[in-house]
Amino acid sequence: MICGLLIVDLALIGFAALAMIYHLKGILPNHILIAAPIVSLAIASFGISLATNTALALALSDYKKSIGTASSLFGFFYYAVTALLTFVMGFLHNGTLLPMPLYFFVLSTIMLMMGIQLLKQKDE
Repeated sequence: MICGLLIVDLALIGFAALAMIYHLKGILPNHILIAAPIVSLAIASFGISLATNTALALALSDYKKSIGTASSLFGFFYYAVTALLTFVMGFLHNGTLLPMPLYFFVLSTIMLMMGIQLLKQKDE
């Protein structure tokens, strides 16, 4: 599961990096520049939706007596982190298209580093 998420994350990093490079060089028009992060988000959303259910089932397997509470806490923190990241994205908006792919690139790089660290811990 982690390897699949890393592949999705690499796709997200690639699309965001290409969008940033092409925007800085002025090669792509704005409508194409918007499409690159949207395509990468679609790929990432697909991968996350496949992994979230499995992760929730694995996370709750040890809490069978209090599965309702554990599930609600998982959902709360999932959406709290999502809301926080969305707020930061709105805060970074400066009227141009550059902050969006840059923000996705930074988040994807952080996720990639976390995934590699998880794989290293799994091997130990």
